[in-house]
Amino acid sequence: MIFHGIAISVDMLDTGVDVPEVVNLVFFKPVKSKIKFWQMIGRGTRLCEDLFEIGKDKKRILYF
Repeated sequence: MIFHGIAISVDMLDTGVDVPEVVNLVFFKPVKSKIKFWQMIGRGTRLCEDLFEIGKDKKRILYF
């Protein structure tokens, strides 16, 4: 089963969250901290095998 969803939360993606299924990351507000920014960018770099189906792994992420 594949779940496609949208999560919206202020500061949810900076520390303590690991969601390897993230394939799109949208910034709706300015991030003033470089550390927080790179932590949020890093959420998209998590590997996720068989995300789309067996043998189709996550290979990229889109940042908006």
